[in-house]
Amino acid sequence: MRRLRSLFIVSILLTSAACTLSSSPITPTPASVATLPPITSGQPTVTIESPEEGTEVEVGNSVLVSATATDSVGVTSVQLFANDQLVKTVSSEAVEGDVSLPVVMDYNPRNTGEVILEVIAYRDIVASNPASITITVAEETSSGGNDDGNSGVGNPGGNGGNSGGDGGIVINPNDPTCRILTNVALNYRIGPGTDYQRIGTFGAGQQVPIVGRLGDNSWWQVQTNSFQRAWVSSAFTTEYGNCFSVPIVAAPPTPTSSVPTQTPIPTSTFTPVPTATHTASPPPPTPTASLPDLVITNIDGPEEMLLDEGATIVNGTFSFQITNTGGSSTGRAFESEVRLLPSDEIIDLGVVGELSPGESILLRQALSFDTRAQYTVQAQADSTDVVNEASEVNNIASLVVNVTGGN
Repeated sequence: MRRLRSLFIVSILLTSAACTLSSSPITPTPASVATLPPITSGQPTVTIESPEEGTEVEVGNSVLVSATATDSVGVTSVQLFANDQLVKTVSSEAVEGDVSLPVVMDYNPRNTGEVILEVIAYRDIVASNPASITITVAEETSSGGNDDGNSGVGNPGGNGGNSGGDGGIVINPNDPTCRILTNVALNYRIGPGTDYQRIGTFGAGQQVPIVGRLGDNSWWQVQTNSFQRAWVSSAFTTEYGNCFSVPIVAAPPTPTSSVPTQTPIPTSTFTPVPTATHTASPPPPTPTASLPDLVITNIDGPEEMLLDEGATIVNGTFSFQITNTGGSSTGRAFESEVRLLPSDEIIDLGVVGELSPGESILLRQALSFDTRAQYTVQAQADSTDVVNEASEVNNIASLVVNVTGGN
């Protein structure tokens, strides 16, 4: 019995030694490391290519501002301001935005003097730092202007951008041809809608003649330089020339799916005998795409302002976020406005090209107050009521601003 116990102890010791000895060190298997998605951070950036700093322009003549906005995720819209007043908003044709978005926006100065032009790019509601230049608006420029109808415009039927003396795009005010200027790179299609086949793309700043339109002016039929007719969305263009006689053109048939309908092959010819008779409930109705719904989701700005003794006005900058909370795109451009109460002054917020479902845009506006009083800053999206919405009663939001006296 004692011998068996000794053999058992020796066996345990040999097994333990075998577990602790090895001809080579054991390399642990590394644990798998999960690859995390990149964190979106930072702001979009924007640069102004033309006009140049200090450019002199004539009052009443369009100034075309060329800029390029970039973002690691996608620029969704770009805005142009003149002395803190919103002039124009252009959006990317892609819902997700563009990593690089060249834009061309027009500004028509009405008064002489220095004007600070600012361009701001947005990734949804994340804004870039503004790029800015100062131009001088005069009654007549030192060159006296061009009256020969050329002014570097070139052939208005072409698709290329037209360069002026400073390398910028120039619009010929004497050309009566009804034409578009593309504000962004813009797809042209065989029909008026994104479900039609894309033929090609115009670059930003190209001028193309208009030869037809839909009845609501939401799409233009244009002629390319190969004399091919195509359609572009008016939400991404600016129109010039005499366009009163442009005819309404019927849209071509909507493209249908080319996938053939397959008839299922029966797997059995056996017809089961029903064991009970009952009336089935009718199937629920097929849901249809809901309408867009524009809502002022946020107003940001100073709620307390001081009108110092002897001062005539106090200024503040306010931002207004408009969101399409509906289930479909607005499908067209729309205007918005701000109303100051009780003075009932109305200030335009500008035109937004189009908002997709869930998309937001941030509009900035400088407001002036000349009386010590309590004001209501009331913003209204789609102020001209051109968008057919799910609700027409939720387009307005307001912010109370108290203007008091200083020391």
